[in-house]
Amino acid sequence: MMKKLLHIAVVALILLTYSCRDMEEYVFDAQDQQAYLSSEAELIISLKEAYSKLYPVMEHLYFLQEVSSDEMIIPPRRGQGADSEQWMRLHRHTYVGDEKVLENCWAFLQEGLTACDDLLMLFTEQQSQGTNTTALTAEVKVLKALFLWWSIDLFGQAPSSEQNKIYNPDDRISVYNYCVGIVEEEVDHLSKSVDATTYGRVNYWAAKMLQAKLYLNAIIYTGQQEWGKAEAVLGEVVHSQLYTLEPNYFNGFAVHNDETTEMILAIPYDREYAKGFRINYLAFAESVMPGSGLSLLPDFYRSFEEGDIRLQGLHGGRDTEYSIDITFNRGLSDFYQGARLAKFEQLPGAINMSNDFPLFRYADALLMYAEARWHQNANDEEALAIVNDIRNRAELSPLTKLNADNLLEERAHELYGEMHRRTDLIRFGRYGASWWEKPADISPHLRIFPIPVAILKGKDRAVQNPAY
Repeated sequence: MMKKLLHIAVVALILLTYSCRDMEEYVFDAQDQQAYLSSEAELIISLKEAYSKLYPVMEHLYFLQEVSSDEMIIPPRRGQGADSEQWMRLHRHTYVGDEKVLENCWAFLQEGLTACDDLLMLFTEQQSQGTNTTALTAEVKVLKALFLWWSIDLFGQAPSSEQNKIYNPDDRISVYNYCVGIVEEEVDHLSKSVDATTYGRVNYWAAKMLQAKLYLNAIIYTGQQEWGKAEAVLGEVVHSQLYTLEPNYFNGFAVHNDETTEMILAIPYDREYAKGFRINYLAFAESVMPGSGLSLLPDFYRSFEEGDIRLQGLHGGRDTEYSIDITFNRGLSDFYQGARLAKFEQLPGAINMSNDFPLFRYADALLMYAEARWHQNANDEEALAIVNDIRNRAELSPLTKLNADNLLEERAHELYGEMHRRTDLIRFGRYGASWWEKPADISPHLRIFPIPVAILKGKDRAVQNPAY
């Protein structure tokens, strides 16, 4: 059942987030209707212009994070044409500037930033007319910082942002400092509520998660470690007592997962009203859609310990028609080769899914908190206890000591398919270690993607990394 509606503004937001529930459930009296037409509610509705820009994330950014890692692959299948070559270049780290997936992702980031800038102009105008837009302005600024974080994580720079010249978009450190500063300045203006009024929106805790992601990866973005700052921010989330681990791992990925106790920030998808989440269709349907045949690498599948319940979210091996191993015959693989991602529950016959996609999840917060503490003290007992809590839910025996290998592996097994793997590998210094064909370690410049050639030829001011 959907989170209880606490305020009429929530209904406006549900329209924006395309709730999984039928709107006919909600009936308004005259007083409610008058409130709905107020300037405040209209401003809340305007948030859809920015939040709607998150929905295409599964069409390109997802693949950049997963298929470039040691987790997933889209092998060339019969009938897929030139797309299959793009996915294999992505997987083998031989990507080039004219990849369509890079161009589409850059456009996605640009559109998200532009939508945020447009809303910030609107809110500034409303503020000048006496409307208090402080909280909404903070929300959009942090949402903008989310798009900027993805930008510097993937490309090392950001698309242009015409309404804000405070940072240099060509300079990774400049954008990082801007994002950190924005979250620090705006977080206290955001709601700490965890209910229907904040579901699918940037609240205080989502902002803290973004801040933690920036700090945890600062060693990559700036060359300076910020483990202590990451620990402090994550400690606040972990000890807030607002989130808990689900007793059943798969509750967080069910069709109606808006009630999960782990969701900190989600994209609320719906098979009818908010389409774009098609990960199961891409994995299981014999389709010519870009990205179809998405599979797990054999080594990744086999890396799970025996008895790990999380392995039930991967279809492969003797009990299914999908084999674990992937082989090539004249450059092509059979469609039924490769284990498939199935941790997200699927409604029968659905192409688009109604599961909400977790951008920030409590289990991730716990693992990041443990990692930040471990970086400062390899024998930290609380860090070890946290990781073992997560392993206990997976029905695994406890670890006796943390190290880089088991921390990274635990993140892989807990968070697979959730768009974290590439960033994790880079932070742990493992992205250069190759897989599949086992070539020599890649050049460090390939830890960011090249700016798309089409963008460089256009009006955007992006400057290509000289290494390309």
